[in-house]
Amino acid sequence: MKKSLLFFSFALAATVVNSQTIEYSTELLYQPSGDGVMVVRQITQAGPGNETKTIIGDYKGIMVIPETAPDGTKVVAIDDFAFKDCKELTEITIPASVTQSGKQAFYGCKSLKTLTLEDSDAEIRFIEDADDWVTTRYWEFTALEDAYIGRNYQHVKENGEQADPFGEPFSYNGTLKNVVFGDKVTRINNSAFMADTLLQSITFGTGLVTIGNGAFEGCKELTSKLHFPSTLKTIGAEAFYGAPISEMVIPASVEEIGDYGLSIPALNKVVIEDGETTLKIGMNGYGPMFSGSASEFGMMMEEAYVGRNVESALFQGNTTIKRIVIGDLVTELPADYCVGCARLEKIVLGRGLERIGNTAIAAYWEETSSLKEIVSRATTPPVCGVDVFNNVNKQTCKLYVPGTSIDAYKSADQWKDFFQIEPMGINATEADTFTYKEVFSLS
Repeated sequence: MKKSLLFFSFALAATVVNSQTIEYSTELLYQPSGDGVMVVRQITQAGPGNETKTIIGDYKGIMVIPETAPDGTKVVAIDDFAFKDCKELTEITIPASVTQSGKQAFYGCKSLKTLTLEDSDAEIRFIEDADDWVTTRYWEFTALEDAYIGRNYQHVKENGEQADPFGEPFSYNGTLKNVVFGDKVTRINNSAFMADTLLQSITFGTGLVTIGNGAFEGCKELTSKLHFPSTLKTIGAEAFYGAPISEMVIPASVEEIGDYGLSIPALNKVVIEDGETTLKIGMNGYGPMFSGSASEFGMMMEEAYVGRNVESALFQGNTTIKRIVIGDLVTELPADYCVGCARLEKIVLGRGLERIGNTAIAAYWEETSSLKEIVSRATTPPVCGVDVFNNVNKQTCKLYVPGTSIDAYKSADQWKDFFQIEPMGINATEADTFTYKEVFSLS
């Protein structure tokens, strides 16, 4: 049976132009779409004789799109231009039933500050023009400040092709401040919030698995602490590049961090939680994760806890870090792990450490070494590669080891070169037992 057009609660005003009646509705208008209906901006009906009647949606204030229209039909889509230039629209809620929002549906909604995209297992598609030269982003010409995103979304052209990540719906937004992701969100798209210059706060849901490449790159006001869920597996390349985040905890669930994924100059403290599996970092070899010069890049990192094996020299050339703590599950430090860390004063090595790679804790030059204390909690001295402690002043740098292992360290290659090898304990600078939660105040 052919569906009729649906409308209700209109007739706020009416005019007649050339046998055409125009009426305005503050309530939503609908037209058939697939197995349901879609929200539209206007509908036209045939009147008596040759007269036609056009009803135009005049949507204002807080608008909650229902899951079903007044006749009980499921609302499945938002039409192209459905809310375009509704300058008095302030809030919009899109229900779980809607799986497609047409091109420029909210273009020019200059007062629209709040978006709620309700939780759903089904993705929603935001449609843009098929022409490559069109660069209008979906929420660009709104006043959007707060967004709740309760599901995954796709960014596609009207011809069905995947759209360029450069035009992601929420990217390059100059008004968005706060984003909360629901538990149904499993991925954050590549470049999803790139260059959102006012974005200050992000809250992740418990179902997040992937943060895409460049997802929050260039969010220069993003200073809040990030709390990743224990479901997160991948942080893409340049995901937070340039964002001024001060503290971060990377959960044990994370399997891979892309190149420059955490190149964050303002990062002061970082915790890589204890884990049994090796963390893959910087798969294209563009450089260590936390390397950098204070003068060149404005680096601020001072403390780090690393609770699992990693595949790269994490801190090579970092000129600001002062303290590194290696957890008990770490069995090997790669070559050049923290070589050239000119301000490193203290490094604590975990009980499980077995091998240390070439020049892993070395200084570039003797006069640049600030290392004052090494605490090795391993009862058996880890096997050292070439020049592990090269240019470290072994006369002044104290080495603390388990009391029962002093003789073993005094006879082990490279460890024996330290003049001051002392037992850990009450008088030592590091207690015999601790966790990263006691090292840092990160929650």
